[in-house]
Amino acid sequence: MLGGGEALAAPANIVPVTFASAPLTTFDRSFSAAVRAFRDEGLADISADRRAGSITGRAGATTISAAFRTQADGTLNVQFASPDPKARDLVQRIYNAYNRRMGR
Repeated sequence: MLGGGEALAAPANIVPVTFASAPLTTFDRSFSAAVRAFRDEGLADISADRRAGSITGRAGATTISAAFRTQADGTLNVQFASPDPKARDLVQRIYNAYNRRMGR
């Protein structure tokens, strides 16, 4: 469990985060912060599709993704994940960089 009460328990290598506020503004700000967090941690070949709400990038042969979903109650759910079990630390660093970018 990550600090701040923002993260929910999840399977290994997935860091889900849910935020409540104005969906469009929150989405744009969160999406930009996540792209920058990927860059902060040195990921390459970053592909960001704002319309689909997805970001992918590579660290060597490891793929990391971020998925953005607006939930029925208007909150934004953001999940950072990797299929590689060895990427847990990298996913956590991206999550931390994302939080810094979001001012947390």
